[in-house]
Amino acid sequence: MGVGVNELRALAFGKRLGLLQLDQTVTLGRQQLFLSQSDYDQLVKMSVLHRAEFPASDFAEPLLKTLDASVVESIDASDYEGASIIADFNKPLEDQHHGTFTSFVDFGAMEHIFNVHQVLVNINKILRTGGTALILAPANGYLGHGFYQFSPEFFYSTFIPENGFTQTIVIMIDWDRPENWYYVKSPAALQDRNQAPNKRYQLLCFTRKIATIDSISAQQSDYENLLWTQKGYKYLIPPNLTNRSIKRSIKSFIFRQSPTLLQDLWTIYRGERWSKEIFARQTVTFNPDRVSGEHLKAIALLGGASS
Repeated sequence: MGVGVNELRALAFGKRLGLLQLDQTVTLGRQQLFLSQSDYDQLVKMSVLHRAEFPASDFAEPLLKTLDASVVESIDASDYEGASIIADFNKPLEDQHHGTFTSFVDFGAMEHIFNVHQVLVNINKILRTGGTALILAPANGYLGHGFYQFSPEFFYSTFIPENGFTQTIVIMIDWDRPENWYYVKSPAALQDRNQAPNKRYQLLCFTRKIATIDSISAQQSDYENLLWTQKGYKYLIPPNLTNRSIKRSIKSFIFRQSPTLLQDLWTIYRGERWSKEIFARQTVTFNPDRVSGEHLKAIALLGGASS
């Protein structure tokens, strides 16, 4: 858990475009600082940050205060790292912490907490109405890192008005090429599942609280379509087509001659090409350090973000 280059860009991006209200901020886990002086100087030079003084601390509280947070607290199940609030997010949050903060920030804690449903309820409870949440979580390529890796569907299906949230947007960051970000369109708007090439990704989610709730419920968007919910509808298995094209017949012949190598190569090529094409249709690439609020709003409307 901590603030590196991607996390600092996310904070600056959210603050600049009004997606974060950092005045009274709580972080899930005490966030360490994983920035070098040169990283910080480069972000200042790029106008991502407007403060030139590098925060001299092992933890992120001074950095968040340079972004105009007047109060920064941290919540954790243990006092090992010096969190200011000791509470297990697997369990319901005590009433004294309800409606306390304008911003909730999680840079790598939620995937380590087993009771994710309670985590979402606690995020809702701890925020004031109108408060904002910023979550950065693993999406792919982090096997063994925590309990979970998350999908865009997870955030788009849970942070909805029925659960007390709105204006939810999900952004994908390629770990190996983080300079550009990918706005991920909602699977409900796409009427399709999100796909991506098999690489290491993080998901960045912004959302805003509009109401206090006592429980979170969600249904994957696939299963809310008209055919699935229509009582009289039954799935019909399509007929098995026996006619095969010459191209497919040749391919099958070649596979039979060398089944292991050629089939593996073809599967990899076809899978990668297919996923790249779908990914390009389902996302919008942008530079978070340059995008304007109006541009982001247009992207969000295109992508079916909740309002």
